[in-house]
Amino acid sequence: YAPQTFYRHFPDKLAIFLAVYAEWNDSGLAALPDLRDARSAAAALVAHHRSARVFRRSLRTLTATEPKVAEARARARRRQAAALASALPAFRARPAPDRFATLLILERLADAVADSEFAALGIPDDDAIALLESEIAARLLPKGART
Repeated sequence: YAPQTFYRHFPDKLAIFLAVYAEWNDSGLAALPDLRDARSAAAALVAHHRSARVFRRSLRTLTATEPKVAEARARARRRQAAALASALPAFRARPAPDRFATLLILERLADAVADSEFAALGIPDDDAIALLESEIAARLLPKGART
């Protein structure tokens, strides 16, 4: 496509970035109903973050420098929290600050696995994913679904 084609639909590059982020986030939310246990949840979360490693790095940077991106990210996190609360009674039972802390912890751990930060510290991927799995089990799932 020619640049003019994009700019017929988007006012600037930031608007394109935000549209891509919304689509990426929606695809992650669409995977939620399939998550039955901590292992599958961790695998899906890491795969989703790995699919967009470079994009997520840009997202983290732009969140700190662009108010529109920070706002979009806050909206997306509220949607994620609502979707998780709707699907997971254990998550719904937590107070709001704890629900958002859970999202931030899981997001950061998934990014660290996807970006090979654990590997750089000498921690094998399997061990890092097991840590994420443990956090998901403790924070999201009822006791019977934690394996």
